Amino acid sequence: MRQALPRAARNGARSEPAWVAVPADAAGNTSLVFTRAGPDAADEPGAGGQRVGYRWRDGYIDVLYWPRLDQPASVTPQPFGLASGVAAFRIVYLDTRNTWRDRWPAIGDPPMPRAVRVAVTLAGGEQIERWLALR
Repeated sequence: MRQALPRAARNGARSEPAWVAVPADAAGNTSLVFTRAGPDAADEPGAGGQRVGYRWRDGYIDVLYWPRLDQPASVTPQPFGLASGVAAFRIVYLDTRNTWRDRWPAIGDPPMPRAVRVAVTLAGGEQIERWLALR
């Protein structure tokens, strides 16, 4: 997340914000997708960067990788399992008014939050919390 860039990505004919965070749905699933720094693509000079995401569902946290920063709408990310046995996964985002929000982008704020707070609760009850300054 510390390599995040304020660059929107194209997904077919539409543009996705640089940082897209969706709070938990009725089933408790949540997701985060953002653009981060990455190597320049050899076949697409100047297209450096990568679209990355994290999602939590059914007790698993996955990291998601898209093959390119800008892609056709039909492209789906490749998921890789990061952790299992996760009882809760919550990410909140700090806006320019120093208010923590459960979704991003926020109206009137820049493309990326100022900071992120990640809280993970394991099935055994152990809790892990990390704060990351982004800008």
